[in-house]
Amino acid sequence: MAKNNLSHVLQKTQLERIDACIRGAGFTHDNFFWLHDSDNQCRIDTLGYKDNPYYFSFKWNRVRDRWEVKGRPGEGTPDFSLSEIPSVRVLRGAHNVSFETVIQLFRSWLDTIKREIAAVNPWEVYAVEDAAEQQIIAKAVDENSPFTDEECDLFEKEINTIWEWIRQHTDLDETRDKILNDKMDYVIAICKSQKFNRKDVMVYLLGVLTQVVFMFLQDPQRAKELFQLAMMAFSGILPPFGFEHLLYPASPPGLLE
Repeated sequence: MAKNNLSHVLQKTQLERIDACIRGAGFTHDNFFWLHDSDNQCRIDTLGYKDNPYYFSFKWNRVRDRWEVKGRPGEGTPDFSLSEIPSVRVLRGAHNVSFETVIQLFRSWLDTIKREIAAVNPWEVYAVEDAAEQQIIAKAVDENSPFTDEECDLFEKEINTIWEWIRQHTDLDETRDKILNDKMDYVIAICKSQKFNRKDVMVYLLGVLTQVVFMFLQDPQRAKELFQLAMMAFSGILPPFGFEHLLYPASPPGLLE
């Protein structure tokens, strides 16, 4: 079957009508391609829709001197099967119709593929969502797994960022500054030691941040900002449920409301 843009069945005026139908349905010629075929009995021009198994065949049966059409999809069927149009009953399979009826069927086919292209297959969506969920599960942080060297470097960077935030939003004297600085250095050290799992590190960090909240942050909004900063900073390094279920309950009653 040859593939090109020239027709050896349809006349130019018929091609003009087909093109008008295509543009009237909101498509362009770039959406389609032509296939041509012939045998001893018929000549066929098939219009295919790119990137889909949709087609509409204009078949001229020169032995019986009539138009026959086939296509995919049909109206509610995988292929053309049984359709009703004004004053014409189109039978299953290859349909013996006039060219005016061919044009009516062609318009109906364009409407059908337009709806099909716009429609969403919920089962494909479910499959994508399931695959994404499996990826998340596969990549989820194991709370008992050791930290990698790259994670330790990232953890130290984020701890330093949080420490700078605390210094900017609290009024620490030299003694308290040193105490908290030592605690931050210690949480970095236990992360790098490989002797503690992720949950242990998270719980220790939780204790330090909770101490900051109780002792130095009087503004509930500032406390909320600190916890949110910590959750974003360590997502993917510490167990994802840790800050949601441990950080927030550790706050004083009403602090985060």
